[in-house]
Amino acid sequence: MKEEGFIRDYESVKVNETFEDYKVFLKYDQTKRPIIRELVRVSTPGRRVYIKSVEIRPYKNNIGTLIVSTSKGIMTGKNARKLKLGGEVILKMS
Repeated sequence: MKEEGFIRDYESVKVNETFEDYKVFLKYDQTKRPIIRELVRVSTPGRRVYIKSVEIRPYKNNIGTLIVSTSKGIMTGKNARKLKLGGEVILKMS
């Protein structure tokens, strides 16, 4: 999300010795509106949505992006398509 320009930064926060959390710093435009306007959860525990690499298309006229869980880790749809990896669609973001 940082490489795509949706967030300013993030940092790892250790909750205890076995659990780690992340603090995300949102990015805003010149008018103080957040860059992330919409987050839509796609896969749910009761309904998993999978996609092949050739099926990954730009979302919302190239403004949005998909977040995909692949065998190589969680990445954007653009990176998954570039690496020819399919996987579970976690969310759509614009």
